[in-house]
Formats: sequence, structure tokens, C-alpha cells
Amino acid sequence: GRKQALRGDRLKGEFFEYIEDMASDWYQEYTGKEDDITKELTDEIRAKLLLNIEITNEQFQNMTEDEFVEEIINAAEDFYKKKEELTSPEFMKQLEKVAALRTIDEKWKEHLRVMDELKEGIHLRSYGQKDPLLEYKSEAYNEFIEFIKEVNEATVHFAFKYFPQVVEREVKSIDEKGKEKTRREQRLVLAPSDVNKNVKYERRNDVPQGQPAGVGAAAAPTQQGPQGSQATTVRDEGPEKVDIGRNDRITVKYQDGKVVKDVKYKKVMSDIENGLCQVIDK
Repeated sequence: GRKQALRGDRLKGEFFEYIEDMASDWYQEYTGKEDDITKELTDEIRAKLLLNIEITNEQFQNMTEDEFVEEIINAAEDFYKKKEELTSPEFMKQLEKVAALRTIDEKWKEHLRVMDELKEGIHLRSYGQKDPLLEYKSEAYNEFIEFIKEVNEATVHFAFKYFPQVVEREVKSIDEKGKEKTRREQRLVLAPSDVNKNVKYERRNDVPQGQPAGVGAAAAPTQQGPQGSQATTVRDEGPEKVDIGRNDRITVKYQDGKVVKDVKYKKVMSDIENGLCQVIDK
């Protein structure tokens, strides 16, 4: 992910693979519980992905893991598409890059501290008749897996949460006569969105009676600027959208003539949407 970010590649495809993993983890964590977990689950989804999803406990308990993951992915894709329309494809590309680099560098420092602590304390395992080297290898592996998971989740959270915002500040200077002058200048910064105020996105529980449990239609996210006005919407229709499932295997042809066969759609989704290749067989 870090190399791709440094190369300037779009990371959208990878981000949605991370979201699949997050949704699977949520399903495993909350399914089968006797208590009503609706608020706890939807609060976590809102906090991590800014998605206001309405779903009853009964609906959730009757869903398969694949159905639940699909609902989360569909909601996330709708949100991401509307956020890209609200900003621009180029802004989202840069935001993905910032999210990946900033998160990886921050989490890597934390991981190194954890590994130092593990190394310092691992020799104590010998007192419990355990091999310190084997114990270290096992725990180091588990810590690395946890590190990757934290990086993926934090990267996605950053990309979903932050929006461009114009801020004003006063800049003081001295003119030729030695008199102090004050002027106001504007600059563009990344600002976190309050999930309860600035960003409004909902998938509503309006599925007709008798239909499989689901979470219905979507509303576009809106981001309020410093004066309360909505940011300018930049639309980029891009290439024609293809009605293919994320895990369907397809064949694509790139602009340079290269053909990639039997690849999952989610692996080349961002390339297709950016016009770098097109589907020639599905």
C-alpha cells in the first residue's frame, strides 16, 4: 500500500478490500448474541465509515455473512461515489495517498515500540519452561497481523472521514514605511467531519415486507463549509459502469494492449473506473 501511494496509484480497490475484512469482523463479533446489538453495531459502522445504517436486530441475525458484507460494501461504495462527486476524482486520489502514508508511518512507530517491549520481556518466558525464541516468533507474528489490521482500518477511516475545508487566517506583515499591516488569506485544509452534523448519509430500512432483510435506499453525503454552504460539486462521469459483482472473474484489456484474464473485478475496479482498462469478457 505504501509503495502504491508513493507511486501515485489509486488505492480505492485496496480500501474496499479492507472494508470487506472490517464487515466480516463485525459480523463475526456481533452475530449470535442474545442481546439487541443494533445500536452498538450501527454506532461502530457510523464511527468507522460515517454510514448511518438502519438495521434491526432480527434482520441482522437472519443475514448470512455474505449478505451483511454486501450491504456494507454497497453502502460504502455509494458514499464514496457521492464523496468523489462532491469533491473530485483527483482530490480523492490525493486523499487516498495521504491517508495511506500518514497512517502507515504513524502505526509503524507504534508497532516498533510494541516490538521493543516484547523483546525486553520475552526472556521471562523461560521461567515458565517455555522457549523464549519460539514465544517471540509466535507473538511477533500475531503483533504484525494486528498491525496490518489496524493500518487498514485507520486508512479507510481517514479516507472516509476527512473532507476539504477552506479556512481563513490573519497574516501580519510590515510595509515599506515600517507600519504593520494585517491581511486575511484562505487556504485549503483537510478537516474531519462530525458524523452527527456535517456528513449525512443513510441507507434506510424501507425494504418491502416479505423481501429479504436489507437496508434500502441511499442519500448523498453533504459536507458543510466554513460558512455553512455546501462544497462545490464536481462531477466526473468517467467510463461506462459495468454491472459486475466484486468477486466475479473477468478479462480486461489495458490501453497499452495488455490483456489480464480471470481476475476478480474488485482487483481492477479502480483501473476500470479511471479508464485505464475495459472489460472485454465476463
